[in-house]
Amino acid sequence: MTMTSPARLRAHHSEFVKHSISSRLPDILLSVVNEMPQIDQEGEHASKIKVAAKGLADGTFTITSINSSDGGPCWIEYCRANCGKTAYEVDWWFLENYVYRALMNWVDYFQTSLDPFQSHKRQSIEIGIKQLRQSNVHVDGKDYDSFYFHLLGCLWGNRADLSISAGKVGGHNLETDAHSLLVDDSKQVYQKLLQLQTPQFEGGSSSVVTIILDNCGTELLYDLIFVEYLLRTFPKISICLHCKSHPVFVSDALKVDVMTHIDELKTIGKAGSLSEYCDSGRLSLSEHDFYT
Repeated sequence: MTMTSPARLRAHHSEFVKHSISSRLPDILLSVVNEMPQIDQEGEHASKIKVAAKGLADGTFTITSINSSDGGPCWIEYCRANCGKTAYEVDWWFLENYVYRALMNWVDYFQTSLDPFQSHKRQSIEIGIKQLRQSNVHVDGKDYDSFYFHLLGCLWGNRADLSISAGKVGGHNLETDAHSLLVDDSKQVYQKLLQLQTPQFEGGSSSVVTIILDNCGTELLYDLIFVEYLLRTFPKISICLHCKSHPVFVSDALKVDVMTHIDELKTIGKAGSLSEYCDSGRLSLSEHDFYT
């Protein structure tokens, strides 16, 4: 059987890709200029971002090499085959990631740790907290149905974040959400968690469950509620949350974002034990450049 690589998308392959390069990415960059309070609208940082946004919009944006001199990860090898090419001549996946890495350079993120997407994240948290305040549903128990409800909450949180811009934030419905899944291995996961609680695991170190985080806001809030449920329900496990090492794709979660979300959940009386789990070591955070 011959394995072939997936097709690489470029601007000429799809109107969606072309729109994403010429409109969506420039809009994201300009929103940083407009909403990041530390940026001088007429200063050097803003100028670099505006030039990049214009170049993406008109097709003149050119790839240049990015080394680690700004304190961030080195992209020389990634850029080697693309230097000198325009946004429309490189793979879309490379371009998307390159623009976010370049933005970290343009705003001096690795020197200041000032997140260019902080205001975007704050807005998404406020939306998520508002939704949780309005939710009266509370499910607690060690049975599979309780586990499944919390797991589907995480999936719904992801859909809610994807639909915020269109105003299509709906309720969490166990039955309809379950029917929307293409693949569902939840029963196997639940059985594994139960197995880790059995006597043969007594006296040993706790088993670590790794959860890879994605977006801030509604999604991360529901993720953390699920995490608190798991730690409370399955006392022989610990959980490690994998975060991004620097801002990327606007809403992706950093370590500091996780702690902010935990604090916000406390204000509405949800997942109140997470700080204690952090202190005890049962909940930990990890980051790696692999995710960016």
